[in-house]
Amino acid sequence: MIFRSLLLIFFLSATAFAQKEILEDPTFKKKDKYWYLRKGQEYNKLKAEYKKGTFLLDISHTSEAHYLALLTPAPLKTGKHYQLSFEFKGDGQGTIKVNYRNHNNVFKRKKNSNNNKYSSLGLMQNLTPSKEWQKATMYFTALENPVSDFDEYIILMFGEFEGEISLRNTSLKEAKDAPLPLGKFGKTASVEKVD
Repeated sequence: MIFRSLLLIFFLSATAFAQKEILEDPTFKKKDKYWYLRKGQEYNKLKAEYKKGTFLLDISHTSEAHYLALLTPAPLKTGKHYQLSFEFKGDGQGTIKVNYRNHNNVFKRKKNSNNNKYSSLGLMQNLTPSKEWQKATMYFTALENPVSDFDEYIILMFGEFEGEISLRNTSLKEAKDAPLPLGKFGKTASVEKVD
């Protein structure tokens, strides 16, 4: 009886301290509901593939970073620290940009009719893909969104990369153990090879 009680207490404690996943669809299972591939006109014919929890793009040329971007909603609490991690690889050249920023609501097809300025909300990092899978781990502090007409998103920009790019195992969690200070653009804590 005592053993069961201790086991129950341990389980409840572990559950209470576990970090909750914030992304609604970290494995791309409901891609049309929670992920939006924003394409500039020059990328209109580009099609994304989603296979077994992996997002894939074969990009034929480079452009401005924001002309090709993957967005997912991430309404975070201002002033809190967060950890974003994902695995990525790329067979090609260039960089990808990882951002937490405001944007007009692409899921509701809202336009930026007031010409509001887009803003970084605490994360702006560059990554260079390699042919092997890598896991990137970043920390940032969520900043206040200055535009009430805009929502908050994690945005991965691919316009400066040419070649095949893949993403998997995305995760966004509150980080009570973030390595402070983080600055206004966050920091990349590690990029490590994975299997």
